[in-house]
Amino acid sequence: EFRRVLFRSDTITVSGTYYYQVDGLNNEGIQGPLSNPTTIFVQVNVDTTPPVTTFSTQGPAVSVNGQLYITTSTFIVLTATDPPVNGYDSGVQATYVSVDSAPFSVYTGSFNITTGGLNTIQYYSVDNAGNQEITKSTSVFVDDVPPFTNVVFTTRSYIPTSDDIYISTLTDRK
Repeated sequence: EFRRVLFRSDTITVSGTYYYQVDGLNNEGIQGPLSNPTTIFVQVNVDTTPPVTTFSTQGPAVSVNGQLYITTSTFIVLTATDPPVNGYDSGVQATYVSVDSAPFSVYTGSFNITTGGLNTIQYYSVDNAGNQEITKSTSVFVDDVPPFTNVVFTTRSYIPTSDDIYISTLTDRK
């Protein structure tokens, strides 16, 4: 019966797969049970790279001069991946999101923003090895107000009682 296993580990700073030899000591400090040494080999996968989260939208959205405009029917979508380095990644554990400085919560799927005006979305992900991505931030402007167009005729126009409007080439338009 083993009470402890001594494991010598060097500091590993590069992601990848490493192999270690592990020798067990019994409760009297003797290698292996009684006089029979026990040696096993252990594969250790190391992930030192944080995940990467991307921001996207589904539905009405347009970017004007670097500002993203959306509507309340636009879905915000966050996608996280844990990029493999030297052939290994531990996988994404969770993604966290905050809207307008609210406390961060676990992202469970796409969502809408119903507050009109400028909104700030912050987000980050953590992988299964505990590597945390630097918090990212995206601003969106929620606008559900349709545009309004007003045409004014100043001279020589005829507006009958129907929905038709008649103008001539001499009619001024503003």
